[in-house]
Parts: sequence; C-alpha cells; structure tokens
Amino acid sequence: MAARSCVALAARIRGRDALIQIAQVLRELDHDPVVDETSAASIGAKACREHGIKVRRPDARPRPVLAIALGGDGSFIQMAGRYAPQQVPLIGVNLGRVGFLADIPHHKMRPGIEAVLKGRYRDEMRIMLAAEHWRGGRRLSAHTVINDAVIDRGASASLISMAVHIDRQASFELRADGLVVSTPSGSTAYSMSAGGPIITPDCRVIAMTPINPHSLTHRPLVFDDQRRIEVRALSEARLSADGGEPLELRPEDTVVIKAHQKQMTMRHPIGYDYFDTLRTKLYWRLS
Repeated sequence: MAARSCVALAARIRGRDALIQIAQVLRELDHDPVVDETSAASIGAKACREHGIKVRRPDARPRPVLAIALGGDGSFIQMAGRYAPQQVPLIGVNLGRVGFLADIPHHKMRPGIEAVLKGRYRDEMRIMLAAEHWRGGRRLSAHTVINDAVIDRGASASLISMAVHIDRQASFELRADGLVVSTPSGSTAYSMSAGGPIITPDCRVIAMTPINPHSLTHRPLVFDDQRRIEVRALSEARLSADGGEPLELRPEDTVVIKAHQKQMTMRHPIGYDYFDTLRTKLYWRLS
C-alpha cells in the first residue's frame, strides 16, 4: 500500500476552527494533516489528537505535497518562508480583510481545497528575494523574503541616510523615512502604500520604493531580477524582512538584496485571475 502523503497546515488562534475543518477534508481524501509547533499551540494539543493532526518540524521528511495557510497575507507569508524554499506548493485561505496572497475566500474554503487536491489547479511561479545583513565583513543574518525588505528609521523622528549601490556601482544617496525593496508579490503591500507601482506577479523584477524621501526627485525604481542591490547605512536605522522582528542597523552596516535562487510555487484553483483580485481588493470599478 502506498504511503499517505501529508499536507501542512498553518493558522493562528482565529483560524482554529477552519484548520480543523480542512484537516477533516484532508483525511477524507487520504492525506495526513500536519502542523508545526506554533500552529499546534494555537489550536491546542487536545484538538490535534482528537482530529488526527500530527505535529512536526517544517523541515521534516517526507516533505508535504502542499502547504495551506489559513488567515490573511501575514499567515501566508510566515508559512511561505518555511515551505517555499523547499519547493512545496502553497495555497492561502483568506480569513482576513484584504488577502492578496490568500486567494481562496473562507466561504469557498472546502470546495476550493477539494478541487486542488483532486488535481484541478494551476501553478504560478513567483520570485522571492534573499536579504543579508553585513557588518565589518561578517554576515549577521540572512532572510528569505516573500514580500519586501524594509529599511526604516524605526522610532526615531529623524530622516535616515543611506547609500544605494546597484551591481556594486555607486548609484545614489538617499535621505528618507526609509526604503522598501519588494517582489512583485509585495508590490501591493508597503511598497504600494509608499507610492510604488503595482507589478503583476509573472514579472521577474525587483521594485525599490523610497518612503517619504527628502527630495521629490527620488522616485520608485524597477530592476531586472538579475540585479544586486546593496544599501549601506549612513546613519542608525533598522531592517525588517516581511514585517518580522526589526534588526538594528549601525552606520556602515550593509544590506545586500538579490533574487532568491529558488522561486515560490503558488497553487491556485482553476478560474483564479490576478486582475479580479485587484478589482476586488482595491475596489476598482468595472463599467
């Protein structure tokens, strides 16, 4: 008898009931539902036992055949950070308010997941970024970026200064509240709020958007994803990747950002349309 494949689930406390419902669907279709320790803490050890949900590390083998995030875009991004580098396809069920990445609405959760598990889906490849924090020739941290890497002033009331190098060539200095470097997936997040362009996710580009620049001539830039972006801090600042815990940047610290060597696989139900998502989430009118 062939071994049952496993499907990873992730949810915060408000997604507990939805996760249990999806776990039931998975078992009915001969898949084993698994969660990591964070999601297990949200739904409770007793509920995991009662509903046949196994708890294991995200890097355990065999790899899941699918990862399903239940919540908003934040839940999707957290799960993608764990599973996308392993080339596990991802699905988002939207329990939040906006949900550009979590594209299956809550009321269509069961039929949407069932359709995907029965082979009615299409895969979409999206670029990710790799961001590294360097100080004095030492790499202090490395991050897989789904949406964006942000360099900002934190709690300071002052503008920050930074020098931007493209492909190791000095390009310009910037004084601003910060800088957003985003993927096409992240172009509808902080970058858009800062005045950056919306980029369709099939584009292999990187967007760089200043946050409230001192000079109005500093405008958003879009690069081919083969470019290497290096930002050297000229004042105290902070770095955060996908809204994670901010890291202190000291003067002369450097942040290196480039395309990740792997891509993220988003698995959509048949009928998914990116422009329909934009119309719905951004309240665009269609005459």
